[in-house]
Amino acid sequence: MELTDEQKPPNFANSESYGVAISFACLSDFVLSLVHIEKEIQDGQQEEAEVLKQLLSSSWPGLLAALNLLLEASIDDSITESICERLVDLAMLSGKSSLQQCREATVLSLCVATLPPHYGYAVLKGTIGHGESPHPISYSEMDNGKQQVVHVGTSVVPSLALPPSLQSTPVMLTKKNLLATHSILRLCLESGEILLTSWLTVLTTLQHLCWVCGIVSKSSTDFIAPHPSVHSHAKWKQSSGGSLPTSGCDSQSASINSTSGFSAGASKLRVSSSAEKLGGRKNLKRTNRFVGSSGGMTGDVADFVSCLSHGVMRLIETSVALDDVSLHHVINALTNLSQEAMEIAYSNREPSLFAVVKLLEIGLVNLDRVEIYWRPLTNHLLGVCRHHHIRLREWGSEAITYLVKSAVLHEDTEDENVHQLLLSPLCELSSIPHNDVRSKQLMALSQILHCKGDKLKSSWPLAINILGDIYDNHSEGLVRTAFQCFQLVVTDYLPVLPCGCIPHAIDAVAKFARQKQELNVSLSAIGLVWNIADFLYQNRAIIMESLTPDISVFSDFSGFSEISQFDRLWLGIYQRLGELCIDERPAVRKSSRETLFSTIGAHSSILNRFSWDSVMWQVLFPLLEAVEASWKNASCERVDVKNSLFIHRSRNTAQKQWAETQVLVLSGIAKIFSVKRKSLLEIRDFPKAWFLFLQFMQNGAISNNKEVSLAALKSFQESLVAPQDFVEQAEREEMWTRSWLVYCDIGRKVICDHGAPQLFLTAYVTIFQYLFPALKLKLTPDDISTVNKVFSKCLRVPLTAEGASSIIFSTSDNGVTPLQDQIYVAYDILINETDSNPQLKVLLPPVIVQLIDFGAHAVLQSANVQGTPLESVVPNCMEFGVKCLKRSLSVLERICTEKFILESNMFSHCLKSFRPILSSRFQSAEGSWRECASQFFLAVPLMVGSKPKSPEFWDELAKCAQDFLFFTGNGEWMRKKAWKDEKMDVRMVALLKELVFRNDGFLPASFLIEVVKIAHRGSCINEYDGINLFERDEFVRFCFSSLLEFLLKGPSNISEIVEMQVTDDGKKIAVLALLHRFQNILLNYKDYVNHNSHIPIQRHRLAEMNCVLQAIALLIENLKAADPSRVAGGTWEHIIGIYPDLVAIVGLPGVDASISVALRDALMAYRDLLQRPPEAKYHKN
Repeated sequence: MELTDEQKPPNFANSESYGVAISFACLSDFVLSLVHIEKEIQDGQQEEAEVLKQLLSSSWPGLLAALNLLLEASIDDSITESICERLVDLAMLSGKSSLQQCREATVLSLCVATLPPHYGYAVLKGTIGHGESPHPISYSEMDNGKQQVVHVGTSVVPSLALPPSLQSTPVMLTKKNLLATHSILRLCLESGEILLTSWLTVLTTLQHLCWVCGIVSKSSTDFIAPHPSVHSHAKWKQSSGGSLPTSGCDSQSASINSTSGFSAGASKLRVSSSAEKLGGRKNLKRTNRFVGSSGGMTGDVADFVSCLSHGVMRLIETSVALDDVSLHHVINALTNLSQEAMEIAYSNREPSLFAVVKLLEIGLVNLDRVEIYWRPLTNHLLGVCRHHHIRLREWGSEAITYLVKSAVLHEDTEDENVHQLLLSPLCELSSIPHNDVRSKQLMALSQILHCKGDKLKSSWPLAINILGDIYDNHSEGLVRTAFQCFQLVVTDYLPVLPCGCIPHAIDAVAKFARQKQELNVSLSAIGLVWNIADFLYQNRAIIMESLTPDISVFSDFSGFSEISQFDRLWLGIYQRLGELCIDERPAVRKSSRETLFSTIGAHSSILNRFSWDSVMWQVLFPLLEAVEASWKNASCERVDVKNSLFIHRSRNTAQKQWAETQVLVLSGIAKIFSVKRKSLLEIRDFPKAWFLFLQFMQNGAISNNKEVSLAALKSFQESLVAPQDFVEQAEREEMWTRSWLVYCDIGRKVICDHGAPQLFLTAYVTIFQYLFPALKLKLTPDDISTVNKVFSKCLRVPLTAEGASSIIFSTSDNGVTPLQDQIYVAYDILINETDSNPQLKVLLPPVIVQLIDFGAHAVLQSANVQGTPLESVVPNCMEFGVKCLKRSLSVLERICTEKFILESNMFSHCLKSFRPILSSRFQSAEGSWRECASQFFLAVPLMVGSKPKSPEFWDELAKCAQDFLFFTGNGEWMRKKAWKDEKMDVRMVALLKELVFRNDGFLPASFLIEVVKIAHRGSCINEYDGINLFERDEFVRFCFSSLLEFLLKGPSNISEIVEMQVTDDGKKIAVLALLHRFQNILLNYKDYVNHNSHIPIQRHRLAEMNCVLQAIALLIENLKAADPSRVAGGTWEHIIGIYPDLVAIVGLPGVDASISVALRDALMAYRDLLQRPPEAKYHKN
């Protein structure tokens, strides 16, 4: 107007848009002038900085309000783009000038313009640090019809800032929104370091845009790259399910026509421009790729969505160029978004996963400075993993495990603290009680172990703790996966494991063994203990040097301070195996027991005495006590009814299964007491330990469970066996003394009072063979008598069904059962010891008596009732009894002349034991008494040869002869044939006869009287016992002959005794009395025949008559040879007086042929009496 001097404005000045255009141009020039000042400051004119800051401080409120109004009113794409450019410039200037409120307000304006009207400001107003903008931004819907709608979203991101009415309403994106989005991305890529707290606003906006555009993920594995060495980024899928390329928005750097909606200067947001400002940051690739292009916006919305996805990805990639403070602001912003998503998920609404994904991507691209952001980022992801929402928890666990794995594999530092920092989040996942989280944790750790297990160093405790964190809610698959990883550690990485990690490995093994989900894992874990134990034993020198005092090794293990750290490792193994031995599963108990005692046996030689003390009192005895209590309290009901066919009847109850454990533990500890005797004797309280173990074995032996009682005895025996090179110490004799007391107590309480199976009895007797050598100098005859009582009871215990089968299959060829054989061996050991130790001979008397008693028991039990079941009878002891009798005679022969034998009453006890043997002839059906009785005939001369003075001995000897020759019971025995042995009868009388004639003047009168009575009774066997005389004819004649020899040729006092003695029925034994009796029998026979000639003569009368005739002949012959002074007066006259009676019988009718022969012999004996013998002195009565 000034140039034309016109008074009216031109036509274009009258248009409605002219004033707006002029005002925008002024605003744009003002902003560009501020940008020019900022460039001068960068060129070195620092004095302009205050000017710039003052200009911004005074102008930004009005400037921002004006630009917001223009942006709201703009319907032209180029104008809109220019306005957005100025807002970007204003945001960068305020950020560089540290004007936080201006920066936040400007970024908020851009972000609100990015989102649909009436929606963006409601969502974003809470993201700025200073509350609402001083110039509130409002949008009207008047221009919606003039803007091209490029995308319609079905819903908005669930947000706490939106009212419920807007949660599910459709939203539309116009070109203006897309242009604003382009500006936001440019601002972030070029000046991300100045955004600081505004990152929350920017990222919230991008989250909503991605949701509205349908850029959502389908699975947590979508954004994980298949190869761990490549830092991957998000792979997105549209809600329709189609895949979108990550780089579909490349375009040429040519100018774009302004009519297409974007100007060339506004659209060319090159990454290269950002890279130039990043300096030397590594991992940032310089590129000329565009964030977006205008060519496809008018017709292809998919290009914008793809470009948005790529822009967000590049935004994450360029975060590597941010300083540490800016990076923390980005992470904090994403954390806030994720926290809001978690709160929304609690209300059962689908949360946005944008923040979780971007946190992972931020972490992956910044692994070179991982220690800067690690704690806040992983702590938040841990919180996400704890969320109850399945999908959110899935993404969180995938993110943190992948991030940890990538960080560990990427980091090459030797700093141990960094390694622990990286693995600590993975370790903290163990506290989350969700199987899906645990599964991803184990998968990540498995890859770390396979790829970098040899470089974990101080991080090994964390890795082992992760594997060992097993809970009851974990599935079988999780347990197996964790155990496979742990197997890898034990089998491959033990040599590189720090020594301080070994206790953690031992604890982890115990945890795997204790878990109940997978039995095979428990058993395999117990097997891994062998690997650890072998490693410790083979590398003990290196480990001892590496275990410094600052390393804690089972500090909670109570014990002596003298226990070294290396020994504590072993104690830790033993203690945990001991705890597993009382597991409720039988298979685990058995495997643990075998491993525990095998490990102790193989590797315990390196332990010191203080460690052994702890092994006994803190491992073995608590284990034994717990097993015994569990066994006693276990149920007797059948278990596992469904699989009952697979369980043997001996293990079909819990109590039977615990009994097996009790058996195995007892035997294992007994073996330790045996093999490790030398080491155990050095511990402080060995006597106390031994006494306690004896008490456990005694409790087991007297229990009602046959399996446990037998195992207790076998353990007792095992514990008494010392190594071959072991030398017993005198000061440990109390161990053997106490063992002897327990041994005797078991015998009294079990065998004597209740009885026991054959296997138990055999095991009990066997123990004596191990006790006696150590106690031989301390035992007394009373102790041997106690053992005799128990051993004798053992032979009298009836068989059970099980015992009967053991007898059948274990009896030796010589007919001796294992029990009988062990009893014989026990006494044989005792007897043999007396050869080298004469002072032990005092123990032999009760031994000899007991051996004879075994013979008596043998003959009494040799005749079992036919048809009686085998399990209800006592085993046959015949062969054993004969063997014992022979052994007793061999011993008796050696010691019968010893002074202590003569002073004792042993011979009397021997005869008392022989009496049942001799009397058994009338009971045994097999005649087995003969071999045992023959030993009596060998033993008596030995005993008599010592001239015993005890009257009891002679009384017992007479009773033995009477019991052998005569039986006064019922007549059943007479029908048996086995007792008939006339030669044995004659042998007994001959023995007595020999004693009488050989020991003249020494034998007591009472014995002589009994011998005479026996001879007299034998000579009158028919009259006294009612036996057929033909069955003992020779015996009768021998007795009568012996009786006459006693009268006529015996010792001087024998005749007087015979003359004075009468039988039990009052009849005299003198010759005259016999002659009177003979004469009466002759007369009675003659009268009977005369009166009963028409009937046959009774057989017993014939036998009696035959015996009398033979006795008369024998009497005459003996009187002829006798000393005349020994013949009583009137004897010959009485003999001659019988002659007529003999002659009278000759003519009797029906005289039997045997009588005729005997009568002839009797008459022939009178041939020398037909005239008076010249040498005889006749005496009238």
